[in-house]
Amino acid sequence: TPLMKAKSNEKQPVVDYLQTILEKKCYDAFNYGRKEEALRLLKKIDDPCTVKDSNDFTLLHCAASHGWLAVVKELINVHKCDPDCKDDDGTTPLSNARNNGKHPVVDYLEKHLGIAPIDDRPSPRPIRGQDTTDSKGAGNKRYRALLMKSPELNDVFPLMTKLSSSWYDIGVKL
Repeated sequence: TPLMKAKSNEKQPVVDYLQTILEKKCYDAFNYGRKEEALRLLKKIDDPCTVKDSNDFTLLHCAASHGWLAVVKELINVHKCDPDCKDDDGTTPLSNARNNGKHPVVDYLEKHLGIAPIDDRPSPRPIRGQDTTDSKGAGNKRYRALLMKSPELNDVFPLMTKLSSSWYDIGVKL
């Protein structure tokens, strides 16, 4: 291939240019869900952990969004990509998988990161019709206490709920 020729002839500017093109093609394959092409190109990338778009959305973000569990595992275990990396919006691969309903990837990332599954976390606010003294009452008490301090958040919390499947994904600490 031209890349191998450039490497053997020690033409570093050409190598860098061709590597950049290859990384762009690999990212596009990941981003648009072309799994076979993505896996083929992944083998040719020197450092997959550095491949990202202008918003710092990585190959790991893409793989998690598509629910490609084997690829997520390869990127983390083989290529040593950071499973808790954030893009410019603060989005992690875990939040991408969670927001897209990719439960096997969510389970793997939660286990790998040592995060308790969503169902085991205290609820940050009562679910409509839920008794606030249930087993997750601690989270509901924190929510009510926060609203007592800042009543203007009453309008913000429902919007945030629509934007994210988890309070923890968007960095709200109650």
